[in-house]
Amino acid sequence: MSLLLCGHDESASAIRLCKHLLSAAERNATETAHYRLLRGVRMDYDLCCRDCGNRVKGGENIELFEACETCLTPWVLNQKEVTP
Repeated sequence: MSLLLCGHDESASAIRLCKHLLSAAERNATETAHYRLLRGVRMDYDLCCRDCGNRVKGGENIELFEACETCLTPWVLNQKEVTP
């Protein structure tokens, strides 16, 4: 059985996010604006910071990391979503 960084089983639901948001979550930063990037499957999305969102809008690919949804959901719900 493989584990995510938080110690939860990797088969648990995961959130994909850019390294900047992952770092902000680890620091429990507040007021971290982010974009939701639709994956094109149902309503699934990834999260990225404003800078990475602008890079994606410009046609660049960004690296996304998986983190445990159980651990990150409370933090994500307290953040400000940016409307492009």
